[in-house]
Amino acid sequence: MILRRLTEHVKAQNWFAVFLDFVIVVFGVFVGLQVSNWNAARGDRAKEAAYLTELVVDMTSDLGQTDRVANVASTRMAIIALVLDQADLTPPPATFHFRDCAFEPCSGFVTLEPKAPFSSDHPAAANDALTDLRRYNPVRHTYDALISTGDIGLLRNGVIRRNLQAYYANAREVEKGEAGLLSDFHDLRQARHEFGIGAGGSSLDDLVAAAEASPKFAAQLRSHWVSSGFQIRSMTHARDLASNLIADIEAENQSAAEPDPGLKGIAIP
Repeated sequence: MILRRLTEHVKAQNWFAVFLDFVIVVFGVFVGLQVSNWNAARGDRAKEAAYLTELVVDMTSDLGQTDRVANVASTRMAIIALVLDQADLTPPPATFHFRDCAFEPCSGFVTLEPKAPFSSDHPAAANDALTDLRRYNPVRHTYDALISTGDIGLLRNGVIRRNLQAYYANAREVEKGEAGLLSDFHDLRQARHEFGIGAGGSSLDDLVAAAEASPKFAAQLRSHWVSSGFQIRSMTHARDLASNLIADIEAENQSAAEPDPGLKGIAIP
């Protein structure tokens, strides 16, 4: 219709009408593009909000996992300390020299200690708990989706985006570091087998007797103590990163939900 009218105006040499039709067409195209852009922006904001919500769910799950891993590692350390004490052997080290002191400032010595002493009325509880190894396996579904689709750019807050990438980079490093713990765990299991101590049914007294009889077994216990202590340390750091990220994301969501301050006090008829 616009084109037909424009043609008629050109034939009639009504240049004002031609100009007016042209303005109408350009304005219509402009409005159409703006509406399209606004809709796209609203869609992006909705996707961003959904991603942030899912990231909080994932990292909240990670928090529970770090606590479980750390608690199991602490129990292993308490059992090792108890075995060495009852065997009247040198106790495990309270500190470990670590020049770079990753995760926290220190003087070069990292403190290693369990949360609480181990005690149980069940005779096999110590040996059974010593066989329990939990490993860190963070939930990556949402982050992997952000990376694979390129939607990481939808996260407008640069601090959150960088910290999110740092969080999952740290997770990869922790998983690599746990290879040493797994090696110590397998060595300790093999050493117990040599003394006839299996994964279940053996007692604390069996572990004490093995440590008394074998300096190698006692040394393996101490190495496993150190590895477990570093696992607790890495879980504490991962927990701090996740907690801080969750707090930042929740603050971002709260800010996005608040009305524009510039609209306050404006009366809407």
